[in-house]
Amino acid sequence: MRLLDENLDERLRYSFPSRHQVETVKFHRWVGMLDDQILAMARGQFDALITADQKLPEEQTIAGADVAVIVLHGRTNKLADHLPMIPGILEALETIGSGQVEHIYPPDL
Repeated sequence: MRLLDENLDERLRYSFPSRHQVETVKFHRWVGMLDDQILAMARGQFDALITADQKLPEEQTIAGADVAVIVLHGRTNKLADHLPMIPGILEALETIGSGQVEHIYPPDL
């Protein structure tokens, strides 16, 4: 199961194929929690956290988090800027392992 961070438009979850179960920080009422708290809460429930927080990998110890982190580098945090990254996210989800970080950029960069 995947978790969308609160800094992403929660409608992004509808762009994933049905075989990917995607939930949001908002759905779990974790909005406003610190990154380390979200990573701790995600442990055991989610295999990947998808975020636009580009500083998260530098500020948190991901290796021991027992969850993979996918960082989106969109021009903005608008849905339209993240939708083209769905194929890259899906590809990363096939290979990323727990405690790893993958950075996804728009396909036209």
